[in-house]
Amino acid sequence: MNKQEARALLGDQLDRMAGTGYAALAARLGENVVLEATGASGARYQIEIQIVWDAAPRGALRLLGGIDDGGLSAFVPLSESRLLDPPQA
Repeated sequence: MNKQEARALLGDQLDRMAGTGYAALAARLGENVVLEATGASGARYQIEIQIVWDAAPRGALRLLGGIDDGGLSAFVPLSESRLLDPPQA
């Protein structure tokens, strides 16, 4: 697995999902999103993103992402996360 390519693909997907906003993601809490992506090299990757509370309900949300190429990396996927704070009243 090309770790640089995989990290860029995962980061793009996490940023795209985080860009939908806190309210949209809170409505999808507990959801596991599974996507497939193809890197510039032609390698195919599977991306899984989980939407969870970071520490306490109604607090920050965490997007937990993992990516692998279906080979040995499936046993130890590359992972990354994003934290979204709730809107301030």
